[in-house]
Amino acid sequence: MKKNLLVTAIMVCASAMAWAAPILPNAVVKHSPEKIHDVTLTQYLTNNGVAERHAALKSEGETVISEAPEGVLYDNMYAVAESYGMGWGSVYYQHVDGGLGGVCEGKDGAVYVKGLLSQAYIWGLGTPWVKCEKAEDNIIVMQGHQLYAIDYGDNYYIEVMKYDAANQTFVVDPDKKSVKFEWKNGVLTWADKDENTIIGLCDATGGWFYMGDWDIQYKVCNDVVPEIPADATKMALKMTYNDDCDDLTSLATAMVDAYVSGTDIYIDHLNPENRSAAIKGSIGADGNIIIADKQYLGINITYNSHLYALTANAKVETEGTGDDAYNYFNFDKVSSITVTPNESFTEFKAEYPASVVVNAGKGDIYYIEAYIAPTMTVQEDKAMTPADPSFYGISNTNEFTTLRVVVPTVDVDGKELNTNNLFLNVILNDKPYTFTTDKYIGLTEDLTDIPYGFSDSYYDIWYSSSTGRYTIYFYELGWEKVGVQTIYTSGGETRRSNIVYIDYAAGVEGVEAAKDIESVEYFDLYGRSIEPADGNLAIKRIRYTDGTVKVEKTVVK
Repeated sequence: MKKNLLVTAIMVCASAMAWAAPILPNAVVKHSPEKIHDVTLTQYLTNNGVAERHAALKSEGETVISEAPEGVLYDNMYAVAESYGMGWGSVYYQHVDGGLGGVCEGKDGAVYVKGLLSQAYIWGLGTPWVKCEKAEDNIIVMQGHQLYAIDYGDNYYIEVMKYDAANQTFVVDPDKKSVKFEWKNGVLTWADKDENTIIGLCDATGGWFYMGDWDIQYKVCNDVVPEIPADATKMALKMTYNDDCDDLTSLATAMVDAYVSGTDIYIDHLNPENRSAAIKGSIGADGNIIIADKQYLGINITYNSHLYALTANAKVETEGTGDDAYNYFNFDKVSSITVTPNESFTEFKAEYPASVVVNAGKGDIYYIEAYIAPTMTVQEDKAMTPADPSFYGISNTNEFTTLRVVVPTVDVDGKELNTNNLFLNVILNDKPYTFTTDKYIGLTEDLTDIPYGFSDSYYDIWYSSSTGRYTIYFYELGWEKVGVQTIYTSGGETRRSNIVYIDYAAGVEGVEAAKDIESVEYFDLYGRSIEPADGNLAIKRIRYTDGTVKVEKTVVK
């Protein structure tokens, strides 16, 4: 059932590294990241002989503590740490703020700590529990060489490590077998006094896998997501915002929902995986909306982090010189931003540089989404029939079928949909298929209706925001037919597209070729009929003689 590690790593690194590395905090650290910063993955594999000894690293019955032992559990704690992680081509340093941690006071008298290696999740190695023994005065002791992960039968251990003799890398400390933490009043604190010590991830031979943490602290997180009142009035909003630091007139679009209750307004859908989590604004006597800083959005498994909405002022900065120079958005945090509505309360606007940043943690800026100078316009709530989805690829292995699906964001007439109300079903033998947590380990609950833009934390269901396409790893084997269907709920109605089936034996092209085209029409992005012109971005609507309709965005050729 498990995909190749590199498949997951490529997907996760592409997203997680977007916030893990671009803006390093001005923190004073004990270790020197520059000493190991230019080691490539290829060099690492060559220098450490991984290929030659790979077969010797097979598991021999040891097990990872993947679930909390029986006892008193403190889960989803707020983690802060200094860390190293293995990226593509180099080792990176990160000050972790807002990571996910946990402590369990076991019934066996031991204390178990969750996810001590903060960057291991990026490589799909999980967040297991590590055993510590109680000592004196609230001190607990973690022994080295504890099994941390098993990947394709190979064992990886958490070890106590120090700089090597050349101060170029870390090696297992032959003299020091443990590190100390203080566990007191719901707070776990790194208590080791040796400034050269980290805890790192190693293979069975003791070779470092370039992941390690120190100065770790876990605290119970008491922040809560604001609750939207049941009597609030709901509005669908189309939000445009700056997304190009080289062209501040370039705008991206997202759909959000707003709820008004008295002088409070709530806005959700700021993060695809925490869709229902809302930030709260206060409507003043002048009609202006004040959005405060550091609003909690819940936990996010993909980023192994607590998410917060931060308020900030955007600024464009430049990295590098000459031909290597490039611009990027950076941010100065502020206590709040102001959003101004128009007289009819149908448009809400924050002037540049005011921004709302969806962030991993509430300290350093490690942003996942940044809404710079957002303008939100109320949308009409009406019933619409979504256009048919389509397959753009399919492949098969002995373990799973890979479905590649395009989900149009327009209705059958080419008019734009509110993607917050758009869902995808996979249809197995004429019935909607339910993705269950036992087969899809990246899900937290069973899922039938896949929200538009959703990806699970293991990327078995993966939406690419850059292409607008889905890749779905489908683990049911021996199926007779598989299809897809879109569902749209608005204006008090739920409407469905046609079910589009694919015949694996015929292939994607065979399915497309089997249909006769009745007519082809083009529309602009506002749904107006146009004559096609080369190079123009347009919505293309194809009507087939069997009555089905296919709508897609395309560049006219």
